[in-house]
Amino acid sequence: MPRLPTELVAKVIEEAQYDDLLPRYRWLRRYALVSREWCPYAQSLIFRRIVLVGGVEQCEKVIAALSGQLSSDAEHTAFLRGCVKTLILSMDHRQIYVDVLMLCTNLVELGVKLHHACFRPEALCRLKDAPKIKALHVRSAFYKPMYQLLSVFPDIESLDLDARSMRNICEPFTPQWKLRELRLYCIPQSTLDLLSWIFSGPSSRESLEILHINNDAPSELFSDMQFPNLRSLHARSVNEEDVRRLPPLEELGLHVVPPSQQSFARLPLSIQHLLLPSTVDNVENLVEGLTVVQHTSGCSLRALTYTRSPQVERRVEEKDVRVLQLYCHQNELQFRFMDPPYGAMPGEVGTVISTYEISQKLSADTYLIC
Repeated sequence: MPRLPTELVAKVIEEAQYDDLLPRYRWLRRYALVSREWCPYAQSLIFRRIVLVGGVEQCEKVIAALSGQLSSDAEHTAFLRGCVKTLILSMDHRQIYVDVLMLCTNLVELGVKLHHACFRPEALCRLKDAPKIKALHVRSAFYKPMYQLLSVFPDIESLDLDARSMRNICEPFTPQWKLRELRLYCIPQSTLDLLSWIFSGPSSRESLEILHINNDAPSELFSDMQFPNLRSLHARSVNEEDVRRLPPLEELGLHVVPPSQQSFARLPLSIQHLLLPSTVDNVENLVEGLTVVQHTSGCSLRALTYTRSPQVERRVEEKDVRVLQLYCHQNELQFRFMDPPYGAMPGEVGTVISTYEISQKLSADTYLIC
């Protein structure tokens, strides 16, 4: 019987791990037992993304696998370490969490939920020798451990920061990173302070391409700061006067529909992808606003993403969805419909890394959905 090409075997295993859009480790464990040829590909997928939210016992098992305690084959142990690209940790002050991180030699993306008030000095010292990751997700209830963790990763390009539990913001150090993507979740009163601190470094404003914030975009954001390479902006809303200051965006996502046709008319002509929330009662005004954009000379709009509100019954929203779908079809626009909870499933929403990869294709036929 002829053997399948190695590249095809790897692709089959990678695609066959999914069940209802979610990767299933039980399938990968079975694939690893099929043959010696399948084993390394299945194991590499098992260890590609490690999630540790079950405490010390889970960490001990991972350490045993990555430190060679379960195998005398040093080459295979090094192979497993290099397979880990994403690590998600729910950690406290104990040293064992740092031990896991230090074993992931090729780590690219780190997600951390911090439960403690600060890092111990010896743990913080070890973290300075951690792998140089590109994407960092941080959720913390206290500002001190968050700042301590951010200070040891100066090379990140993508930052996802959840500071909604914090009310006291300080500026312990000047960031040196060159961010290309920032996702910020905080209380409204802290939005401007956090943004000012994050962009107080020498180069972040020039390198930033994607900015997502969960609150209204502060007026000072575009009047006092310049983002010459910003391509994607997501915010609850943008003040009508601030719309004129927006850089030549390719993507704009709003949580509140612009109130008037004049607001639509002020949007940058460079926008190719527009993301808007559901508006059951004002769908006609939304269509009129889109028409204004479409008929403006130099308009680049090519795609519309419409997000259904989970608070509204489905049968009520059927009309506005059909109206927008028909409008997009008549005007040769791509129509994307996000229907929670499906729009928030792990299989449909990518990580920060995949989001960044997709953002580079905004000028092509593929558009970012968030």
